Order: sequence, then structure tokens, then C-alpha cells
Amino acid sequence: MKTKGIFLTILSAVLFGLNPLLSKQIYMLGGNSVTLSFFRMFITVLAFGIINAFWVHQDFRISRIEFKNLFLCAQGYCLTPYLLWSSYNYLPSGLATTIHFVYPVLVLIGSFVFYHEKLNRRKTVSCFFCAAGILCLCNIDGSVSLVGFLIAFVSGVTYTSYILILNIPDWLDMHPYKLSFWLALIGAVELFLIAVLSRNFTLHIARTDGS
Repeated sequence: MKTKGIFLTILSAVLFGLNPLLSKQIYMLGGNSVTLSFFRMFITVLAFGIINAFWVHQDFRISRIEFKNLFLCAQGYCLTPYLLWSSYNYLPSGLATTIHFVYPVLVLIGSFVFYHEKLNRRKTVSCFFCAAGILCLCNIDGSVSLVGFLIAFVSGVTYTSYILILNIPDWLDMHPYKLSFWLALIGAVELFLIAVLSRNFTLHIARTDGS
């Protein structure tokens, strides 16, 4: 089970690493961060809905208390891609994503503060090298956009909040497909409202032939 968990974690990291490449391509065709984030959530809702209807057959109904908890957790879940992809407007996507990966350090610190988990030597050394690596990316000559850096960093903070809230013991009783479905649904609604109110929602994505 532990080996399977490690494999799935590595696979998720590889898939996440494709985000910068694909998002930049969509930007070049006329897309933007809020539209891209909305469709990520919307497609996730459709995918898990179809998977559940035909294969998993879980009861996706939730209680009012569960909705309140899901709503709180969904804030970090939906804001993270929006902020991260917004930072690509100011920084190279690889650099912005690297800054975003400050979240493992923040998760360890948050687990220590809120859940009183012990920071052993291995975790402490990992935190040090992660933080040092990010600091090495900050050029003192001003060539790195401060706005982009802050947005990418905040995306790591929001993702940290998502992980810490998700670590609450009660979440372990919810099927992962059900959890992902509701987080994506809440996120899709919020991002759609943000896109419409900010007038940044667009479906005019040009084809590669320039039309």
C-alpha cells in the first residue's frame, strides 16, 4: 500500500508538471488563467460524475455540515490553479511553478503548528534545502517580477491550506471520488462567477492555423 501511494504521488507530480507547458499554449491561443481554471474544475466534475455513474456507484449526496467543510476546503483547491496560472503572466512558467512548490515546507510547518506533528531531522533538512532552493531563484537585480513571485508564492500558501484542511480526520471517511467531485463543483461555480464578474471569461480560443 505504501509503495502504491508513493507511485501515485510521483505520477500526480509528473502530471502536474505538464501544467506550465499546456497553460502557456492556451494563453498563446487567447485563453486566460480564470477561464483555464474554470474548465479544469468543470471537466473534473464531468469526469467524476461519469465515472461514478458507470463504474463506482457511490452516493454523492452530502449533508449540510459536509457542505460547509467542503466549501472551506474548496477555497484553497480552486484558488491555487487560478493564482499559479495567473503568475505565468509575470514569470516563466517553470520558475513560477518552482516557487509554488514552497508548499511542502509550509505543510510541514503547518502540521507542526496546528497538528503538533514532530519535525524530525530529515524533515528539517528537507525544509532547509527547499527554502534555500527557492531563495536562489530570487535575483537581486530585479529581473524576477515581484508581483509574479508573490502570486506564485500565495498559490503555494492556498495549496497548503487545502492540504492541511484535507488532513482533518473526518475527511478520511469520504470516498476520494466524492470528495474530488464536490471540491471541483464548488470551485467551478466560484471561478465561473469570478470570470463573469471580472469580464474575463472567454471561449474565443484561436486554432493553431490562426483562425
